[in-house]
Amino acid sequence: MEITKEIKNDCLVVRPDGEFVFDEVAKFEAFVKQNIGKNKNVAIDCKKLTFLDSSGMGSMVKLLNMVKQKAGTLYLFNLNEDVRKIIEVADLISFFKIIKESEINSMFVEDVDDIMRRL
Repeated sequence: MEITKEIKNDCLVVRPDGEFVFDEVAKFEAFVKQNIGKNKNVAIDCKKLTFLDSSGMGSMVKLLNMVKQKAGTLYLFNLNEDVRKIIEVADLISFFKIIKESEINSMFVEDVDDIMRRL
């Protein structure tokens, strides 16, 4: 699984590509810890997530708890039908904030100060 990121104001947007299975959990968790910084919110773009097993779900729940400790929110967006069903069958869908991609773009609009800090 490949993982990329984007920072949107106070939100780390994580984009996994491939299967989120047991063999990928350590990589995912290290990636998030390395990149979360001061961001209290995390959004996972599930557009290219092709499969999620129980280890991957466990890692997402662990991330949910980490984000809650920072008084933040874990968002999931671009869920495909297969991944959504896996989360629903595990009865975890209510724990995650499921939103549309457009909501991420509008909720975490960068302000001028954030843009200037990157320059």
